[in-house]
This record gives sequence, structure tokens and C-alpha cells, in this order.
Amino acid sequence: MDEIRSVMDAAGSERAALIGYSDGGMMSTLFSVTYPERTLALVLLCSLPHVSDLTPGWIQNFSEVVEREWGTGVSLRAFAPSLLANERARNALAQFERACASPSGFLALLTMSSNLDARALLPLVRAPALVIHRTNDPVITGDWARHLVENIPGARLWQQPPRAPARDRERRCAGRRD
Repeated sequence: MDEIRSVMDAAGSERAALIGYSDGGMMSTLFSVTYPERTLALVLLCSLPHVSDLTPGWIQNFSEVVEREWGTGVSLRAFAPSLLANERARNALAQFERACASPSGFLALLTMSSNLDARALLPLVRAPALVIHRTNDPVITGDWARHLVENIPGARLWQQPPRAPARDRERRCAGRRD
């Protein structure tokens, strides 16, 4: 949260619309409550207020996979399963994984995030809020999106419909309907 403020200060930004993705939604929520005068709007994308309430065993299972396979595009399984067969997407995500953190660094971040809880902050949000939920999200369920909307005053929900399989999208782009 302090990093958001520092970046805004360095950029000379008085107010900003914050977009919090996944567990970044908790940090964005905390910032908006701590600095309401600096928060123009809040967008929570595939987010939840408390990571440890994910599907039981999810964090442990994902941690074990990260230890073995981090840097190979393994996070597609959790965050974009429709792209698993897309070699280009897997390679790009593998490169991103290696560039952003070591396996132990990512696991430390996951452990830290699992100890955060922003549920008590939700009723204190004063900025206009939009919750965006991917209807087929395998990790962040629709229950969490509804929880955010029901507990943030005036929040709105937009549910992103499931994406067509990549092959279907490619056919439509090429003008084929077979």
C-alpha cells in the first residue's frame, strides 16, 4: 500500500483509479480506505478479500506445484486454464514467471498474501467500486465476487462471460464458421 502512495507521489498524482488483480485487490482496498482522498475509483479484478478462504487445500496444492514447476508456465493451470494447450501463451507465461520471482520468492508472496484479510475494510470503501469476475474462474468463485459487491457500499458487479476455446476464436477471426 505504501508503494502505491510512493509511486503516486513520485509521479505527482493526487488521485488515482486503482485496479487490484487477485490478491492485489486487498492492497488496493486497504489503500482506498487509508487514503480515500487519493482514491478516484476502485476496480477489483478476479479478486477476493481473504486468500486463505480459497478452496480447501488449494494453496498447499499450488505451492507444491510451484516448487516443482515454477518457470514453466505452470500458473496457467490456475489463472488461465483455457490457454493450457497454447504453446505461445505457456512460453510467455514461463518467461514471466522466471522474470518476476524465484519459486521461493513466489511462495513467500503466496504465504504473505494468505495471511491478509481485508473483509473488515470492505464497508469502509468510499470510492466508486467495480468488481469484475470471470464466470469460469477456477480459483476465485462467483461467491467471492458477490461477497465483495454485497459488502462494499454501492459496488457494482460485472461478470465477464467465459471465453470461447482458442480454436473457436481463431476460426471466427479467420472468418470460418466450420
